[in-house]
Amino acid sequence: MVDLETLMVTAGNSQAISHAAMVFSKTNKRVFVEEPTYFLAHAIFRELGLDLEGIRTEKEGIDLDALEAKLASGDIPAFLYTIPFFHNPTGAVMSAERCKRLVALAQKYAFRVISDEPYNLLHLNGDGLPSLSSFDDSGLVVSFGSFSKILAPGLRLGWAQSSKKTIEKLSTIGTIRSGGGQNPVTAALVHTVLEQDMLLPHIDHLKSVLQARKNAMCSSLHKHCPNVKFIEPSGGYFVWLQLPDWVHTELLLKVAEARHGVAFTPGTRCSLGTLYDGNVGVLTGTAMTRCARLSFSFYSEDEIHMGIQRLQSAITSLK
Repeated sequence: MVDLETLMVTAGNSQAISHAAMVFSKTNKRVFVEEPTYFLAHAIFRELGLDLEGIRTEKEGIDLDALEAKLASGDIPAFLYTIPFFHNPTGAVMSAERCKRLVALAQKYAFRVISDEPYNLLHLNGDGLPSLSSFDDSGLVVSFGSFSKILAPGLRLGWAQSSKKTIEKLSTIGTIRSGGGQNPVTAALVHTVLEQDMLLPHIDHLKSVLQARKNAMCSSLHKHCPNVKFIEPSGGYFVWLQLPDWVHTELLLKVAEARHGVAFTPGTRCSLGTLYDGNVGVLTGTAMTRCARLSFSFYSEDEIHMGIQRLQSAITSLK
């Protein structure tokens, strides 16, 4: 059971991340983000005047060796922003052991972790995953979940989970106190859904739909895009592509939209603009120019098959 005093209603993850960043960065403007990461997080943090530093993300999540090297050198952020489960955009999932190591680093070097977790319950091969905050007993980690991804888009309702002390700290923000709470009408509607035990059956149905759409996307990629590399995700919304050497993702997007009627999120949009080579923390140039994020959450299976064929036509046209 989760202690109710360790939870707080939020107006969705974007607002919650902005509020937490504001609270946690009052005396230190240094922030670590994953590279790549959710592209709109960059805008949220920059609007607050924060100094962003990228830590590369691998197939198992953030590179903890690179992170530890930064910390050991004395570069301590106010907080790390992470998407540990079914990462946006890569689909990576941090194991329990890696979660424990990340929390241990936060406790050793005394920095906070903002954990963006909208996809935890969308594990297509099993049960939902525990929050990163469940590995922490210090209150340095705060996890944010969202009903927009598991119930209905546009609800702008979610929750924060951390220690009682951290939740109290977050709840003192002026806009929350002035408004008397977060999205009370929507919260009442969602409360009814929860009270009547309607959410979990809905999530099961949603997972079956997403599973079929993910399978459609991955099978089409294998069939039509032999020069594109990707790792099939086990949950969430996204497939992260490694494009052929001759393709620049931004040029591909222009051609794909203008001539082939298909679009995607270019990898460059998810990047701070730096890339790491085999040596920890060594910059080698402009990042993610051969990467692209596809989402399988919105379109039907037939539309996905058509979209992948159009994408391959666009890729081929750049040869």
